[in-house]
Amino acid sequence: MKCDIANPTKTAGQFRLMLYDDKTYYAPGVAECIGALAAQKAGFQMISITGNGVSASMLGMPDMGLMTMTEVTDNIRRITESVRIPVIADADTGYGEILNIMRTVRSMENAGAAAIHIEDQRFPKRCAYYEGAQTLADTEEHVMRIRAAVAARTNPDFSIIARTDAFLHYDMDEVFRRVDRYISAGADAVFVVGFTDLEQIFHVSEKIEAPLIINVNDKGPLNRFSKEEMQQAGVKIVFYPSTQRSIMVRMLCRAMDCLNQNGNTLAMLDNIADLDELNSLVCVQSYQEYEDEYSSHN
Repeated sequence: MKCDIANPTKTAGQFRLMLYDDKTYYAPGVAECIGALAAQKAGFQMISITGNGVSASMLGMPDMGLMTMTEVTDNIRRITESVRIPVIADADTGYGEILNIMRTVRSMENAGAAAIHIEDQRFPKRCAYYEGAQTLADTEEHVMRIRAAVAARTNPDFSIIARTDAFLHYDMDEVFRRVDRYISAGADAVFVVGFTDLEQIFHVSEKIEAPLIINVNDKGPLNRFSKEEMQQAGVKIVFYPSTQRSIMVRMLCRAMDCLNQNGNTLAMLDNIADLDELNSLVCVQSYQEYEDEYSSHN
């Protein structure tokens, strides 16, 4: 069967339907096209683009607000063109003030994202898990960001997700206060960072009037619960933002150390894909069949 390279799927509507059905979905974090294709091949029904991973892979720099909106949007476009499943993009704080946020929404929507999430840190933001203070925006400031984002979209199926880092700094009451205001502002879903157990998650999900998105760090306390347990706790989407990035970092460093020390990679062969695996992932056969079918030389 050919890869459907000629007919990209309208994924915003597809994502919207999934957002309001009764299932729980997992969205692994990706930073580039091979990671996106690997997730699709594994059977995931959506993926998320991790800003942390993109900053590291594109720039070799930390996630501290150093990427421009244009750089991020170009990467979104490459990824959305490589897969047929919905892509959720990380829009940081929107890359500026209200007019910048509105341009960000239009640009990322046009780049093929099915949804974006905008966080309530101050601009320029930094990774929520870095040491040092991350300053949250005032609630009303982020409310206006969400309102502007909703107003800017041209496709009503394009989803605006409000992210809050409040649980990393404040108590649950502040999380509820912010989440309620963001939903009232028009957010289609909320992404709450900082949960450490299922009881906290359930406490939030049963009280809010929008789909709940959470993130799980591979070496964190939530990475022991099953999909069924996440669904029972009321989670709509589970992000695993760091899995691909962390595996890549470790395996690349090990492989480079092996090659440098031994002058060969024999000790790493079990972890090295052959050319057929790569060719299958990027649909070499399908491209060749399209070329043969439509070439003027035939």
